[in-house]
Amino acid sequence: MRQKASKCTIRNREQTLRALELRSTGASYHEIGRTLGISKTRGYQLVMAELSELCEMLKESAAQLLALELARLDAILAAHWPLRAVPRNAEILLRVSERRAKLLGLDAPTKVAETDAAGKDLTDSARAALHAKLLE
Repeated sequence: MRQKASKCTIRNREQTLRALELRSTGASYHEIGRTLGISKTRGYQLVMAELSELCEMLKESAAQLLALELARLDAILAAHWPLRAVPRNAEILLRVSERRAKLLGLDAPTKVAETDAAGKDLTDSARAALHAKLLE
């Protein structure tokens, strides 16, 4: 059975949401404190607590989405595995495997080297000149 929220709890929640709203519009913690009649430290605490809670919710949502995508890949794999000898099904299975590896971060990152127009590695002086030109 759900408990009724007390007036104090509701007021604290409203204050937290207002502090986050003010911060999202660019208000400083001092301004948040002044507007809400609290200290700037309390304004900071309210904003950071709410952001932390939102971050946790996003992590949970991302984990749920990953699980859903993996379940979909499992369904595709199960549907095409019996006919894996058929070239088209083999292609689909390979793409499913590639997608799963990408989602799970199983593939090592690809190293990209700086090269000249001929595809040869840059010398240190050529690399420094290129970086200087890019920073101009």
